[in-house]
Amino acid sequence: SVITRDRGDDAALDFLRSLPSAAPFAISRPDRVLVLEAGGGLLALQARLLAARDVVAVERNPDVVDLVRNVYGDFAGGIYAGDPVRVIRGHPRSFLINDSGGWDLIQLPAPGGLGAGASGLFALSEDYLRTREAFELLLDRLAPDGILATQAWLSVPPRGSLRLAASLVEALRAAGAEAPGRSVVALRSWQMILILVRKGQFTPQDLDALRRFSSDHGYDLVWYDGMRREESGRIHRMAEPWLYDAFAAFVGDRAKDFFRDYKFDVRPTSDRRPFFNNFLRWGTMPEAMRLLRSGGMPLLEAGYALLFATLLQAILLGALLILIPLLVSGARRTLVRRPARSLRTLVYFAAIGLAFMLIELSAIHRFILFLEEPVFASSVLVSAFLVFAGIGSLSSGRASTVDGLRRLARFGALGVTVFGLGWLMLLGSVTEAGGALPMATKVFLVLVFVAPLAFAMGQLFPSAMAALSVRDPDLVPWAWAVNGCASVVGAVLATVLAVVIGFDGCMLAALALYLLTLISFPLQTCEGPEMR
Repeated sequence: SVITRDRGDDAALDFLRSLPSAAPFAISRPDRVLVLEAGGGLLALQARLLAARDVVAVERNPDVVDLVRNVYGDFAGGIYAGDPVRVIRGHPRSFLINDSGGWDLIQLPAPGGLGAGASGLFALSEDYLRTREAFELLLDRLAPDGILATQAWLSVPPRGSLRLAASLVEALRAAGAEAPGRSVVALRSWQMILILVRKGQFTPQDLDALRRFSSDHGYDLVWYDGMRREESGRIHRMAEPWLYDAFAAFVGDRAKDFFRDYKFDVRPTSDRRPFFNNFLRWGTMPEAMRLLRSGGMPLLEAGYALLFATLLQAILLGALLILIPLLVSGARRTLVRRPARSLRTLVYFAAIGLAFMLIELSAIHRFILFLEEPVFASSVLVSAFLVFAGIGSLSSGRASTVDGLRRLARFGALGVTVFGLGWLMLLGSVTEAGGALPMATKVFLVLVFVAPLAFAMGQLFPSAMAALSVRDPDLVPWAWAVNGCASVVGAVLATVLAVVIGFDGCMLAALALYLLTLISFPLQTCEGPEMR
């Protein structure tokens, strides 16, 4: 995000009047303007130049706010000094939850940089400001006839711009719009698309003003209600008017057909799968691989290539470390002597290693929005899981027989399943209702959610390990190795599953693995010597 020099000479800032983001000011004269992800203050400066009386800029990064306000305060003309621009340091979603609304214009700039989304660099990054739930919240915070202005970088073939359009149309329908096409207009430059959504409908006078603005500044109109297909893309041409076709499908009744037939996944995202820049469709991978040598890398996307390379590496190295004991004669005799027990040991410790990481990492992702900062959320969740899982492990020491240890492990697996299903049913509602709570209260709620689940998760490993140490101590080192390797693989696999099937799907996969431990406890006999 750039910091714009402001010497107090409005004439030197006239370029701001011709940027695509100035289009809403050509249609109306907004008094109250909200700028989300304000960054270096360009859109806030533009709103001030175009005579908005009340401008609020929300920026989550305190270092950016400090740079614009203090380090480069004179250079930026004091844009973040407080008059007329008020700066709020915080997560935009948290601000919207606490805000009463009534905004004439809400500006949401394009995420990332030009080309970053198309290359797949942000494919694995959560974006909770561009999910279906976020857009519904944004529309709710508009004043009557207010405008939401959103931007996206253009790539060829289009991806992020289409997902943005589909998300906005779906949010309009959720808000009760019977003819969403009349509430949406869009224009484009050579590198960016601007989509305007009105809480109401655009009038013929609005469309005339938008045509004049586009003609004066060299922009192409992409969509408005009543626009003909041949009118789209007169200046910036594509092989086909893909943008117009997509808007026509979204506002009509052909959205599902478009999503099914398009080579990229441009369906709206949700808070349970908030990967806005995740465009890969598995069906396109063979085609992308064939086109790699002729420039087809953008079809594959670099983020996925790196992720799957990491997963493959973890699986191969983990399998190698698990199978190495078979090359050592003494260890091989131990594993072959009781093949059924060795197989159960492999399945059991691999399952709990994978499942623990799937639950822990999916929980971190789910609570990032609630706790506002990824690093803070990771610290709280990892600490909570380690502490309460440790307490659960300590409690397993009360069992005195192998049979008791097996029952304890089964109770733990059933407890994880029950508490995990409770998470799936309650977590979304609780975090949404508690979005406006003080941070200390939020952390307490996180601990309340994590404690019983982590406690149950912590019982499975020590129970089986203690039983093995009595009945078959030679298998203990191998069990440690299997669990450790599975945990490493699970850390990568959790990201893969979250991108593909969402956080809830990741949780369900983990619960299935915990249920698998019910039939794979290493020792199946009902009797055993007393534990010491």
